[in-house]
Amino acid sequence: MSKRMQMGSSGSFGGSGNSGSFSDSSDVFSIDLYRGNGGSPNYMSGSVTITNNIDLAGQGGLVIFRGRNPGGHAEFFDTERGSRIILECGGTRSTEQESTVATAAGITFNSNGYVIGNDQGNYNYNQNNGSYVAYTYRKAPKFFDIVTYTGNGTNQAIAHNLDCEVGMIWIKRRNANGYAWVVYHRGANSGSGHLGYLRLNANSAFQTSSSQWNDTAPTTTHFTVGSAQDTNGSGGTYVAYLFAHDTDADSIIKCGDFTVSNNAQTAGQFFDTEFGFEPNYVTLKATSRAQEWKQYDTVRGLGYNLNEEFNWNGGGNAGHQTTNSYAGFMPMSKGFLIKPSNANYPIYNSASYVYTVIKRPMPKVSDVSGTLSNTSGSTNVFYPSSAVNVTGAAVYTTPSWTNNGLGTNLAPVVDMSWSTNNGSVIYQHSRLLGRTGIPIGSNADTSELALSYIYYANRDDPITHGFGRNQGTSTYHSMNWRRATGFFDMVYYRGTHIPQTIDHNLGAVPKMMIIKRVTYATSSTTSTGNNYFHVYHADAGNTKTFKLGQNANYNNSNTYFNSTSPTATQFTVGYEAAHNAPDALFQALLFGEVSGVSKIGSYTGGGTNSVTVDCGFTNGIDFLFFKNIGTNSQANYNILFNRQFGITTSAGNDTSLQIKQSPGGFITNEDSIQQHSSGFTLMPNTSSTNANISGDTYLFYAIANST
Repeated sequence: MSKRMQMGSSGSFGGSGNSGSFSDSSDVFSIDLYRGNGGSPNYMSGSVTITNNIDLAGQGGLVIFRGRNPGGHAEFFDTERGSRIILECGGTRSTEQESTVATAAGITFNSNGYVIGNDQGNYNYNQNNGSYVAYTYRKAPKFFDIVTYTGNGTNQAIAHNLDCEVGMIWIKRRNANGYAWVVYHRGANSGSGHLGYLRLNANSAFQTSSSQWNDTAPTTTHFTVGSAQDTNGSGGTYVAYLFAHDTDADSIIKCGDFTVSNNAQTAGQFFDTEFGFEPNYVTLKATSRAQEWKQYDTVRGLGYNLNEEFNWNGGGNAGHQTTNSYAGFMPMSKGFLIKPSNANYPIYNSASYVYTVIKRPMPKVSDVSGTLSNTSGSTNVFYPSSAVNVTGAAVYTTPSWTNNGLGTNLAPVVDMSWSTNNGSVIYQHSRLLGRTGIPIGSNADTSELALSYIYYANRDDPITHGFGRNQGTSTYHSMNWRRATGFFDMVYYRGTHIPQTIDHNLGAVPKMMIIKRVTYATSSTTSTGNNYFHVYHADAGNTKTFKLGQNANYNNSNTYFNSTSPTATQFTVGYEAAHNAPDALFQALLFGEVSGVSKIGSYTGGGTNSVTVDCGFTNGIDFLFFKNIGTNSQANYNILFNRQFGITTSAGNDTSLQIKQSPGGFITNEDSIQQHSSGFTLMPNTSSTNANISGDTYLFYAIANST
């Protein structure tokens, strides 16, 4: 029996419409990782439930499934054609008509996601123990629409509900074999009189033809098809997936184009001309030359040294992701950076490209402050963990985060981590840095660390992170931050050596920022010295910075932040090379205050007298970081405490860690702090931590304990 059954030719003109609205990209778009549950050996049982808080049952939409391991074709299910009707893209299946799957293999669309049926081994979206990614697009004006129609063989205008400019259209004939996917993209068609098209299932360059779109540009209410059989054959039934190009200030989707210069592969090139937000999803296609479609997203991995890729036109393993092969994209605050000095590029010199990007979502303040707990008792945005290494084996720990209303689509649950081996050098890792880590306290560039990075190891889990380099039996500690509105954001930007403002997504005024140059500049005019982690703290002011991991006092200069305090949407850097060297890549870590979750402030040391700091918490502290910026010669390194190390609630020794470049180890023999319900108390000063020197000013950053 054939694995595919022919679908009838029913369809409706113009689709079903959508009256729903959205306030964030997570309301209409989701990227979900899952493990197949196909019920080996006979594939007759085992469904998978995806909860991403997107209303497909009420609003309608599309789900595209991609196999990660094993790789495979792209599988399309949507609410307009029906929950059992499948289309495919990739290899020879790209030209096949739609098929009807068994009832048990269909997709159940729900008000908060969907249930994946058993694919019975015929396709590749729920085979036993396979790893997959699914992309959910909800129908909504200014984002996405689905239209089904019947062809007339001449030309016709098809109604849609995007209510804005059409950015991209995918069209597939449903009722006959031999017809490939046709793509309209505004970036490719704008200068051609709307004569051309691309193929989603092919690597071919932009092709000219008046028969696809009847030489007519789409409008905000209609698109036009001509006489071509693969878009408007008489009696043919079709589905069109429409993606918006929204130019509003709060846009979450853009479809644009760019041309790569001759020297992009040696100097890097930053494209921010059209979309103005950090991308969560990127699909990319060359128009001036033959090249595969590229598909990237932040959940599988998109960053400085880790990009996982799909080819839309690849079938079987040809469409499978590649890891760390095309490490060319770095998400930025307004777009993406093409990484310089990389042998494997998703782009070519002197070539033109089109892209479609979707904005990265941020959790909302109400979600963060309203529900604080996870399964380990920390806040839902911060997680300290420890693991004991085994000689010759890596350590992997996965934080047990609960949903807390934030949605599974916001994976990975860890965006930035600080890790240390028994109190040795602390390494800073981030999701966007990929397989690299930076020793805190060092002025070195980033370096790839074989087992010391945030790594997408478990393909069905949002993230798994490992620490260390198999150094025998050792305890590895990590402190993990999650990006969330008001709490933490992470921004990468390109230096200019001219004062510039950088957009961020914190959604509040950052009260502390840590800036680090990730790569040295290519310009010979740029000094490579002083490349430390530089810290801005609101209580020190916009002319001061101190070096994280150094025993020095603060630096006083208007060159770091151009004497300008950050706002809720931007921060400013001056011409100082440590913050703004020309053509260098920088990371900025932004920390804010969320009531009951985090507190950033200062206190004055009491010497032999204790000092109590009220943070507005209810269950004490989980994490405390502070720095003495006084004039006393006993000022020490940055010191941190966290619950994983051990913080006593009464008299007793507290374990603290000096943050510095060389191994410092833990301080374990001093009673330095005591926590109380609303914050913490500095005990009479001790010589190792020097946390309470009389009259000295201390800057601090504290995170609440929710237990």
